[in-house]
Amino acid sequence: MSFSSQFFSPSPDTQTLHFALHALGFPDAPRAEKLLRSLTKNEGETFALGEFFDDLLENLSRSAEPMRALLNFSNLCDRVPDRASFFVELKENPAARLRLAQLFSWSQTLSDSVIRNPDALQLVFQGAAPLSRPQLRGMARLQLGNLSGKAAFDALRKFRRAQFVRIGLLDLEGDSWRDARDFSLVVRQISDLAQVVLECALDVICDGKTDGFCILIMGKGGARELNYSSDVDLIFLHDGRADAAQIGQKLVKELSEISAAGQLYRVDMRLRPDGGNGALVTPFGYALSYYESYAAAWEWQALIKARVVAGDARLGRRFRKFTRQITWARRADDGHLREVFEMKKRSEKTADGMDARNLKSGPGGIRDAEWIVQQLQMMIGPSHPRARAKSTLRALEVLDEMDALSPEETRSLREGYLWLRVAEHRLQLWNEQAIRVLPTKNEDKAALARRLGCAWRGEAASRFLDEEHAHFAGAIRALCERLFWTFAHSEDDGVAEIESLLPEKTRDKTQIARLNRLAHGTSSRPLPSPLSRQIRAALPGAMRGLNRAANVEKALTNFENLCEASGNRLSLLRSLDASPRLCDALWTILGGAQTLAQTLIHAPQLLDLAANRTLLSRPKSPEEARADCRDYCLAFRDRKAALRRFRGRELLRIGLRDLVMDAPPHEITGEIALLAGACLDLACDEIRGVLRPDEHQIAFSVIGMGKFGGVEMHYGSDCDVVFAFSAPPNSPSATSVAARFAEQLIAFSGERTEDGAGFPLDARLRPYGSSGALASSLVAFEEYFENEKSGFAAWERQALTRARFAAGDGAVGARFMALARGAAFPAEWKAAWSEELKHVKSRVENERASKGATKNQVFDLKLGPGGLSDIEWSAQWLAMKHGAKFPNLQTPNTRRQLLAAREAGVLAPDEYQVLEDAYTWLRRAELRLQIAREGAASGVKRGSDDAALWARALFPGLKNGEATERFEGEWTAHTQRARQVFERVCDVI
Repeated sequence: MSFSSQFFSPSPDTQTLHFALHALGFPDAPRAEKLLRSLTKNEGETFALGEFFDDLLENLSRSAEPMRALLNFSNLCDRVPDRASFFVELKENPAARLRLAQLFSWSQTLSDSVIRNPDALQLVFQGAAPLSRPQLRGMARLQLGNLSGKAAFDALRKFRRAQFVRIGLLDLEGDSWRDARDFSLVVRQISDLAQVVLECALDVICDGKTDGFCILIMGKGGARELNYSSDVDLIFLHDGRADAAQIGQKLVKELSEISAAGQLYRVDMRLRPDGGNGALVTPFGYALSYYESYAAAWEWQALIKARVVAGDARLGRRFRKFTRQITWARRADDGHLREVFEMKKRSEKTADGMDARNLKSGPGGIRDAEWIVQQLQMMIGPSHPRARAKSTLRALEVLDEMDALSPEETRSLREGYLWLRVAEHRLQLWNEQAIRVLPTKNEDKAALARRLGCAWRGEAASRFLDEEHAHFAGAIRALCERLFWTFAHSEDDGVAEIESLLPEKTRDKTQIARLNRLAHGTSSRPLPSPLSRQIRAALPGAMRGLNRAANVEKALTNFENLCEASGNRLSLLRSLDASPRLCDALWTILGGAQTLAQTLIHAPQLLDLAANRTLLSRPKSPEEARADCRDYCLAFRDRKAALRRFRGRELLRIGLRDLVMDAPPHEITGEIALLAGACLDLACDEIRGVLRPDEHQIAFSVIGMGKFGGVEMHYGSDCDVVFAFSAPPNSPSATSVAARFAEQLIAFSGERTEDGAGFPLDARLRPYGSSGALASSLVAFEEYFENEKSGFAAWERQALTRARFAAGDGAVGARFMALARGAAFPAEWKAAWSEELKHVKSRVENERASKGATKNQVFDLKLGPGGLSDIEWSAQWLAMKHGAKFPNLQTPNTRRQLLAAREAGVLAPDEYQVLEDAYTWLRRAELRLQIAREGAASGVKRGSDDAALWARALFPGLKNGEATERFEGEWTAHTQRARQVFERVCDVI
């Protein structure tokens, strides 16, 4: 029985309703029920609301603060003139409904704007779009019209408010805080808005006559990285203009003034020459003299981000041309560094600098991250103009390309900076105040965590926020100290005797203290002396595999957590000491594959799997995988959580088979794919279980594609799928039901919860890609495959060679596969297809292969010459061309395609052996890379630390140099021979 049925029942069970509301995330269930019942005033409104009531509740439940979202929604309903019509609009526009729910729990300021302003509400229904600076400028000038004085500035404030609503809605559309493109889009929109407002403000004050006066914006504004509630750091320059001081005073006054229409910006002028003691508007000549002769090192550094935004552009260009020469003079010497470091140390002694919860100025905060980047820019920029980028993220990219930072340091700094900036955004967006300190109350922290994408609620979400902040801030602070604190920390750190167990480069206070805690306990919980002595005796053997860890610090952190979780650290250490292979496998996991490491920490008893050779000796069959999945998950009420725990445990088992038993790579990739299929099959049953009775007429099937279809997934693979369905004739809602089924399945399978991640589903290989229907009927597939006007491309035929029924309705799956085989393995091959496929392959290599792969500077597993793509495409092309004649080629698995091609005589035996050997070798290399560095890219730079680590992971018995030499030799031999075979296949298709 659905919630709406219970809620609108003539005699509802209040206790049941309140229990359900509490489960949906409404802590004050009685109040939530009261608010829900207040949404309608008559039968017509009740009927209209009931049509989408369950969907509305789901949207509210998924918001950051369901109670807050409901309250704001109730306030909105009180203001709309026609509730019934409004409800009908919401029913027909699920995207708008979701935006409202998110907005109402993300920002009270923007919520109030939408509630009070019909235009803002209309924007919610239409969806926000990014605007270019010229578009913003045109809209602002249109709104200003012929207004002047106070009326013009009030109009400008209203314009800014409307644009902030648009930008906030645009921010809601972002996929993840990790997506730098989403973040950059938002901060550029905010910064471009600020520039347009400054332009218009200056035009109003000067009546359009701005010659001889210009505005420079500094800091985040100069880098186009402003926050929602940023001050604008400005410098005013003039060149002989008599009214310059009055213009500057009016600008500061009008920008800062708060009226009924709000405030434009808080203005900070302290970065001008001579700071607070200097003239508000600096004469051009004096500014040049000041920066050449008197400016401090930090003032040169501040000029990195200076940008002319309004007024006399020619004057601004003259200033920037001169100051660039000053900024990038070769002054990054020891004296410069000492001066900058001393200033930084002084700033850290302030209250804000010592507050660990301060996202901006606390240890490891935004200021630390930006400071690292700017110091490296000041060192490298004089000789390398590319390093002079204003944007922090762009500068970070360039510094990485120039090897100023290691890939790991770049990734750590980039992820930490993004997390901190987006967290700061989420704090400030709530009420548009310059808040930079994390909340202390659990409910406030949980709400912020959910606004950052956390799926958990309550204390779990609160802990998640604390842990994420500690992780990212700790990594940034550690990098800051490691790179620059040579001058600041020369005192004796009191190194303990067990520091010799650590590699020299990780012998810092944090890691030494961590090992001391392992060996001695803490001051509040010291270990007994005899136990401490035994642990110290076992530690060297247990830590001999530490050099296998990609990230030693992460490995040690996870190791400490595992020892704590195990309950008997001495027993764990002795097990590792007694089994070198298990020891190596464990450190590889702890220092690389965080997902597997967390699974082990949460369930340390799973390490006993390594001692049970029977469980690890053979792969599971498809039937065993499905049966084990159901046996485990059906024992729990929360199937979504159970499914994630099962996935984590199984991936750990598979990883141990890989590392401890050295199982063949095709067994490992096959088991991962079968595990994904088992999880997806259960997920389909769960989604079908919540369908309405009339929706059960839809027969729904999931087709595996890509590595999932080919039963060749690695640890980091998602599942490429297409969704097919069949419905009785005259079922007008079939497509929408199937689409909803697919959407729920994607959410159920891919969403990360407190119990871990699922298998993300990627449906972009469907007809017409992201523009096409999420789920298509068999009739639609048939028409798409057979209609020449549909645009069905040769590469789509190739994609279908990997198709495999994966889950759902078997009959629909079989009918789809019959259609797919006819399209993928045509009876008559067209020469045009050959040319199209070769063109696509060439384009993919040119556009997506790792930079340097073709010049042998990068090991690119996937797209480099002779890589996995060459082998897979060879097999698929031969299968496409000859599959109709030789049915054994009609298999989605690459190794079986190659074997069938040899047996059919379309691939010579020696060529088959070359591809088979290369494919096996590359797959094993891919698996080792994925475990050594979770989420690693397929391209690794030759000669890098990552390449050496990869070589050690593949050949653990060899020393560094020997492993690298063997790795490079075997890589070259396999890929060169595979490339030659691929080129021969290109010639014959």
